[in-house]
Amino acid sequence: MGADPTWCATCRYNIELNEFTISDQLKRDFYEWVSRFGEWIDWDTDALAKGWEIKVEQHNREGDLLSKRLQGELGEAYEIEFTPANTIEEGHF
Repeated sequence: MGADPTWCATCRYNIELNEFTISDQLKRDFYEWVSRFGEWIDWDTDALAKGWEIKVEQHNREGDLLSKRLQGELGEAYEIEFTPANTIEEGHF
């Protein structure tokens, strides 16, 4: 992944995590989380991998928790909204 996992809901620009005054641990946790994006895809066959539902659910659960931590560290200066990964239907993404 080449982009940080934070985007402005208004202008749609990618925002680097370093732009925020947050803990290094939270930044590391976000980078680790985003590095696992798409684990539910078999890139060799361009199909959903076995057990994809569980992997997407886990990724979304972790993303939601990270978003809540980010909101907690930033306080009321920002409004954080998590957008979960979704997969339209089995076999297609």
